[in-house]
Amino acid sequence: MNSKEKKHKIFIVVGRLGERLTVSKITPFTHSDLVEKVFVFAETEWKPLDKTVYITHPIWTKKIKYKLFKKVFRFIFEPCQLIYYSLKHRPFLINGVYTLPKGLYSVIASKIARTNVVVSIIGEIPETISISRRFKFFWKKVNIWIYKNADILTTKGIMIKDYLIKKGIKGSKIEILNGAIETIHEQKDKDNKDIDILFVGNFSSLKGPDRVIDMIELLIKKYNYKHIKAVFLGDGPLFNFINHYIHQKNLTQNVILKGYVSNVLDYYSRTKVLVMPSTSEGLSTAMLEAMSGRCVPVVSNVGNMTDAAHHNCNSYVVDNYNDIPLFTKYINKLLSDEKLRKSFAVKGEEMVKNNYTVKPQSLIVNKIIDILQSR
Repeated sequence: MNSKEKKHKIFIVVGRLGERLTVSKITPFTHSDLVEKVFVFAETEWKPLDKTVYITHPIWTKKIKYKLFKKVFRFIFEPCQLIYYSLKHRPFLINGVYTLPKGLYSVIASKIARTNVVVSIIGEIPETISISRRFKFFWKKVNIWIYKNADILTTKGIMIKDYLIKKGIKGSKIEILNGAIETIHEQKDKDNKDIDILFVGNFSSLKGPDRVIDMIELLIKKYNYKHIKAVFLGDGPLFNFINHYIHQKNLTQNVILKGYVSNVLDYYSRTKVLVMPSTSEGLSTAMLEAMSGRCVPVVSNVGNMTDAAHHNCNSYVVDNYNDIPLFTKYINKLLSDEKLRKSFAVKGEEMVKNNYTVKPQSLIVNKIIDILQSR
């Protein structure tokens, strides 16, 4: 039978990954002409997708109150569940998303079921080798074992691929697979922007919402944007601090905290500039979604961001995440020059369409399946 005619069962192990990231990882497989069915192992069942079956935790587990008990339950139940279904359905491949623990579970299950395993590295270096945990030396060894025992590793960009090669992983087993970006269609006028600045993400020091507040203050004081409008989406440990910080800086007329929202794409289509002064990223899904909505990113030069964020072409990239004046300078350039901003926006939208939507990402899935079939 020709490899293009053979269709396979695929397992994707995502655990507690959020809905948008989960869908991003699933859709390149569901749109592949080599895939018959996708079984998704997740703690929560998200929206139904074509060819997809969700395998979740039993309903009664939601009644477990104590975090420690939940952790112990997950540690025991999840690998056992994965092994059981692997022996029952004999999938062509198991894709563990994130190295620990899903990648580890996937490698173990694949060895028992004698099937192929793909481990997807979706973070920056802290997820790969220098993870921040107790018994750091031990977990480094576990990570290396996972990488060497996976049939294929996928990363979100070139930087992590090069880093893994330097650590002794064969380049021939590493593929760049980001996941499919949900594009923003013509239901909104992408050039009709009523929000100047958008921050999207976890309210943590890693993402830097406080740094964005400092930029807004500088935009008002130095560049005279007295009526600038900024919206912050998300939640996290710094949420209350950021709320207090906004009041302390007298920016309550300029900054709106929305918390978690489900309609993030609507905000991208309404916004001129996305600001991401992160200390660590892989290749941000939020940034790619924003570019799809003609929202221009100003981001820090971390992880694989520059695979898509091309400085002075479709975005501005800042080497030092803490360089508030330079971030602010670039934001001002985009807000003060509409022609420049629209030029960046169109280039960004086209780049996402050509590289990160379902069709190009599903072709990468086909390539991975063909590689595994030929062995």
